[in-house]
Amino acid sequence: MRWPFLVLALWACKCNEPDDTGDPDEPEDEFCDAGEEAFIQKVMPLLWGRKPHGAYEVEIWAKFAEEHGRDNAVRAMSYDEAYEDRWRDWITDALAVARTGDRANPWCFGTPVMDDDGALARHLRDNPPDVAYGLPFTMADVVISGLREDDLSVIWRANLYARMTTPPYGANVSLEELEAQSRISFGDVFFETYLNRNLTCMGCHNSEYSVTGSDDPELDRTWEVPGLYEKALLGSSFGIDRDTAYAMFRSYDFSYQNASVAPWGWSWECGAFTPDDQLTSDMLGHEGYFIEAFGESGSVWDVEAALAEGIDLTANGVQLGDNNEVDGPSAFAALLSQSIADQVWEEATGERLTIANYFPRNQAQRDRLAELSNLVLTEHWSLRELLVAVATDPLYNASAPADCDTSPYGMSRIYNPWSDSEPEAEAQNNGPGDQVHRHPARTLIRSTHASLDWPQPDLFLYDDDPVAILETRLGARMRESQPGFNGTDLQSLLAYEDAYGACSSPYDVNEDFVDRLLNDAEQNSATVGDVVSALKDRLIQQSELTPDEQLLVEALLNRTLDEPASGSMELGLRQLCGVLLLSPDFYLHTDQGGAGAIPTLSLDEEEDCTRLQELATAVSLSSGCETGS
Repeated sequence: MRWPFLVLALWACKCNEPDDTGDPDEPEDEFCDAGEEAFIQKVMPLLWGRKPHGAYEVEIWAKFAEEHGRDNAVRAMSYDEAYEDRWRDWITDALAVARTGDRANPWCFGTPVMDDDGALARHLRDNPPDVAYGLPFTMADVVISGLREDDLSVIWRANLYARMTTPPYGANVSLEELEAQSRISFGDVFFETYLNRNLTCMGCHNSEYSVTGSDDPELDRTWEVPGLYEKALLGSSFGIDRDTAYAMFRSYDFSYQNASVAPWGWSWECGAFTPDDQLTSDMLGHEGYFIEAFGESGSVWDVEAALAEGIDLTANGVQLGDNNEVDGPSAFAALLSQSIADQVWEEATGERLTIANYFPRNQAQRDRLAELSNLVLTEHWSLRELLVAVATDPLYNASAPADCDTSPYGMSRIYNPWSDSEPEAEAQNNGPGDQVHRHPARTLIRSTHASLDWPQPDLFLYDDDPVAILETRLGARMRESQPGFNGTDLQSLLAYEDAYGACSSPYDVNEDFVDRLLNDAEQNSATVGDVVSALKDRLIQQSELTPDEQLLVEALLNRTLDEPASGSMELGLRQLCGVLLLSPDFYLHTDQGGAGAIPTLSLDEEEDCTRLQELATAVSLSSGCETGS
């Protein structure tokens, strides 16, 4: 099937359109769709952070998606508790919260102190921070409430304050030196996580000019989303000096000296701050600037107020004036929406829509970033609708070229923008192979634990916790000095094998999936082959064994597949489990070609059907499955 290139909406502006001359090297996308079962196998780890329980769960969700649409399948999944846990984990990383070390903040982000249905998020959305909520709460409550209300904006607003409670520590330095270092730390991370910008890079790459830009589309290597955002925020597209930009993140006199105000009346675990009217001078003598000049009185109070205003102003999109001018608060909201959209796209596809200079490199990347970030603004900062847009993008469920008569490189250069340097012309675009990537570190760990009925790790772990060590080795973000990495290498693969190769939980468990499977097999007089098929189905949704696999499995278990199953085969079964965990079908995000046959020992079918029924009801649709059938 030949897919037309995705036609994207303009960036919410009627008078200033993006450069529509187009990149002449961009192909018209041509590829196959992998089908509903493959879609479910891809989207379930994205939404829930775990693999399907097996072919049965894939089948019932695939039927739901076929009947009601993939968009509604994603929406339904977003009402499950697993969605909340998985995306709370992701948000904690997206906010750059340290998970370990002396700057970790488990008191504020770790344990919620209330049960909330979204009322807290609604209060924060509709009120400034001097209007107390009336009940104690922490950032853990804000994140959960924001997810339940489906409004990310309140989380990022509140975090502007919470992040200020964890400055870097130092010894044998003056208070002024420590304050200067704190501002650099807070400022750098703010520009990275909120604006997807860097003050140093701005001198060469900004929304007005780039050294890799060109009026000639054939030579243009910087495709900016229209709008002079840096100029609106800093007074110059090329940035300003750090002392002025980072003065807004004053630490000591904001977070410690005369600190007496808790934003929205939150719990003291998340910090208290000096009242705005008492911040009249700067201990370092720096005058702050963010959207406007604040002299020596600027602080996070002003930064958060600007974001709140920008969110309101951009509810219908960013309005651009002459020469792509934009007001400061709108620029703030726009860049934050781009940052969130970029990070969610990366979580789903393994690649960002921007490169190291913080800008898209080609039209395909620019157009999708513009569309997704505009959706964030106009859908009231809905993570649910952002995930719907990402997961239903035609490229997301592209099939292997061998499944249809299409070019192996029939996609825009949206995943690997550098492929235009390939010597063979036919390989200069992207293909489904460019989508293959290792699951993100925390998703891979979460999926491993969920598949085997092991407890999920806490958000905050001690440095010597075995899962914390594995998270670090797999590239999860742990702290500012360990920002993590995206991808895999031999060392991370060996670390994963060392942790899970024996298929043994790092935490104490009374019974896991392997135990349940063996108990069920003995109760039903099942064979070794039945058990092996059920284990393979659980982990990679492929229950069948090829003749070659059968020989290897029988040698590993030291018994034939037609023998009766027994608990004495546990050690060999766990070794087989470790092999499957290390297989590409479990370890990588890729097209698995759909699920196999439902095995004889298919555990959790009734639970899976009941879950689908409940989630279908949440979106006012029928489930299509019935328990006990």
